[in-house]
Amino acid sequence: MATCLFHVTGPVQAYQIARTGRYVPFSVDPLNTDACLNLYAMAVRGKPVALSPDGQQVEAAGAALVVEWDGPEEVLSTWQTLPKPNVLYHQPWDQYKHTAPLEKPEAYYRSLLAAGTDRHLKIVGFKLDEETVEEAWIAGDLPDEMMGLWRFGPKALRRLKSDRGIKRIYAAMQRVIGSGDSGSVLVVEGR
Repeated sequence: MATCLFHVTGPVQAYQIARTGRYVPFSVDPLNTDACLNLYAMAVRGKPVALSPDGQQVEAAGAALVVEWDGPEEVLSTWQTLPKPNVLYHQPWDQYKHTAPLEKPEAYYRSLLAAGTDRHLKIVGFKLDEETVEEAWIAGDLPDEMMGLWRFGPKALRRLKSDRGIKRIYAAMQRVIGSGDSGSVLVVEGR
C-alpha cells in the first residue's frame, strides 16, 4: 500500500511542479536540511497520520500537491545520517528523536525526500485555497496556461468573472496532473 502525503506550496508553484514533473529544492548540498522536498504524511500503510491538505496549512500558502510514495521508508532521527535519494524519511520532533514518529502522532514533524530522488513518487491530486487562487486570478499573477486571454482583460472584469477563473485554474491543474489512478511522476532535482 502506498504512503499518501502532501506538499504545501503556492498555486503558481504547484502548477509549475505538476507541469514539469520536477521539484527543485533550495539546495542540493546534502548537509543542508533544505536539500529535500518537504512533505506531510496523510496516511501511512492505510493509517491516518497528519492533517489532510484541507487544513490551515494550505490556506497559508494557497495550494497542496497530493502525492503517493511506493518505495522504501525510514525514520530520520538525526541529520548526521545524511538522507539518501529514493528513500522517504519520516522525521520526529527533536524531543522525540528515538521515537517512531508514525506510531506516536505527537512525535511526527515532517516527511522528506532528498535531492536526487527519481523513483517511487507520483502526483495524484491537488488542493487549492479558493480565496488565494481568486486573488491571484484577479491580479493576473498566474501562468498563461491558466489565465488565457483573460490576462489582457481589465482587473474589474476578472473580479466579476472570478468564478470562471477558479474553474479554469482547477481545469489547468487537472490537465497537468492527469486523471485516474496513474498520476504523474515527480522527480526531486539534485545531486
